[in-house]
Amino acid sequence: MSDEPAAEKTLYEYLNTLERLFLIEDQQPWSPALRSRARLSKTPKRHLADPSLAVAALGASVDRLLGPEIEWTGFLFESQVVHDLRVYAQPHRAEVRYYRDNVDLEADAIIERDDGQWAAFEVKLGQSWIDGAAASLRKVRETVTEEAAARCGALVVVTPDSPTCRRDDGVIVTSPAALGP
Repeated sequence: MSDEPAAEKTLYEYLNTLERLFLIEDQQPWSPALRSRARLSKTPKRHLADPSLAVAALGASVDRLLGPEIEWTGFLFESQVVHDLRVYAQPHRAEVRYYRDNVDLEADAIIERDDGQWAAFEVKLGQSWIDGAAASLRKVRETVTEEAAARCGALVVVTPDSPTCRRDDGVIVTSPAALGP
């Protein structure tokens, strides 16, 4: 096996195959009306359709996932939450997108209905990240026009094991178990 990266054509063939097999899903960027001149990311984020497949394929143990591979576990958790949000959004004809601008302001997921109503989500693996995630979500809402901000229904931080509560700043903290219908 070579240490050289795969040719671009080979990479696209692999990605195309994974999409046809429904193993990966693209998450498109969200494009609100902005007051600032921030440039938005236009590249889709790729998520595993079922993050447990990666865990099984690599034979990752719980000790490894919660120890030296904790950052990777965070990416898997985000993919799982985005998957769940897509399932919940579909009956409402809503899209699950993401927000990232040129100054690295981001929201892991934006659910937007066809009437323009939206909610922003940050996915964090630990309680220690909640304050930063809440600040980021509030900043996203402040970045969009007043009209777009008025259509924001909720700012939500999702962690694996949090009880659902509304913080003093209005940001909701919850777990994936509480997201469902």
